[in-house]
Amino acid sequence: MAPATIAPQAKRELLAAASWISGDSPRAALKLTEVMLAAADALGRNPYLGHEQPDVARLPFRFFKMKGFPYVLVYDPTRSPPVIARMLHGARDLTDALKFL
Repeated sequence: MAPATIAPQAKRELLAAASWISGDSPRAALKLTEVMLAAADALGRNPYLGHEQPDVARLPFRFFKMKGFPYVLVYDPTRSPPVIARMLHGARDLTDALKFL
């Protein structure tokens, strides 16, 4: 199956996070991008891999924690391929960040 699509907003969030991280570690910034692409591949193969949080984002959106980083992907598993809508730092107020999703 095709990897999940990364929506423009999620791409902007990835670029902003990688830019921020690269100030301390260009290698970690590259790793973040690699982890995002691996997650997109995994979600494309298994769209229901993440978990629901209906108190944070309306269904059908699900959440997937990025391995090794404090970021979560918010994605729609019902699309074919799934669509990663947002990439947010896990310490953020996710309910507030996703209120217009």
